[in-house]
Amino acid sequence: MRVLPDRRPRLSLWIGGRPKSQRTRAPVWYVEALQAAAKKQLQGGSFSSSTIDVEIIYATRGVVLDVHNALKRILDALKGIVYDSDAQIRAVKSVGLRLDQGFRARGSPEVYKRPLSGKEFLVNHLRERA
Repeated sequence: MRVLPDRRPRLSLWIGGRPKSQRTRAPVWYVEALQAAAKKQLQGGSFSSSTIDVEIIYATRGVVLDVHNALKRILDALKGIVYDSDAQIRAVKSVGLRLDQGFRARGSPEVYKRPLSGKEFLVNHLRERA
């Protein structure tokens, strides 16, 4: 018997704006906006699982995002809201769509339409195991 993992998100957070790297001098309001969006969309408290998978889907045009530093800023902002500690995160997947280049994407077209505007990005909490 073969068991395939359930890849449907347990939680999908749509965050306004574009991801910003920690290397840029993004103002404090950026982190506060991430936290406010998460609090507004999260029903209940943070996840207590010891293993969490996260997927972040974003789009850029003409600018190469420093993915590592952008993910760190997003994950740090969500700590204490979506999960208690970043030690709970088992895997992080980053999907960067370059709008000035061709790309292929798997999944629902509905999921990719919103990031293509460049005005928001998606953070999916994919899996939680006790």
